[in-house]
Amino acid sequence: MSANDEARLGWLGPEIALICEAIAAGKTVLGICLGAQIIAKALGARVYLGSAKEIGWFPVQRTGSHPFFDGIPDSFTPFHWHGETFDLPCEAILLAKSEITKTQAFAVGQRVLGLQFHLEATEESVRALLKSAHEIGYGAFEQRPGVILASLEHCASLRPLLDTVLDRLAGFAGRGK
Repeated sequence: MSANDEARLGWLGPEIALICEAIAAGKTVLGICLGAQIIAKALGARVYLGSAKEIGWFPVQRTGSHPFFDGIPDSFTPFHWHGETFDLPCEAILLAKSEITKTQAFAVGQRVLGLQFHLEATEESVRALLKSAHEIGYGAFEQRPGVILASLEHCASLRPLLDTVLDRLAGFAGRGK
């Protein structure tokens, strides 16, 4: 699925419009993976095929400072499952990158956060995604299912990071405009 599939997916155009309206209204918006791509597109950024798919456990590095990422380590290893990327939206701050994907996380102001990677990954969700293992090729950034399953211990380290990010996002949301 792509943020560019509006002709194929009738719900996608209205969803992009809704995200645009929510951001303009000062609502708090969090997008993960496709959601980050939808936020980027709603803000006028280009969404396109990346130079390679990124599927599996790959490290990301923090690139910028923002309260959403206060307390997040400079490098951590989340789960990835994407073949597309996007340009950084205007007025966005780049927060993280990986070796293959330069835009892994961004913030716009104090209410919009896009994460290309999956901090919410659990052992169960990763196993469920692996039912779509036919998407996995043999690229340098496409781990085989056995490698992904052998690294499920990363899930436990993601939960505290997710909690930190969500607490920060909720804290800003509670402050009003």
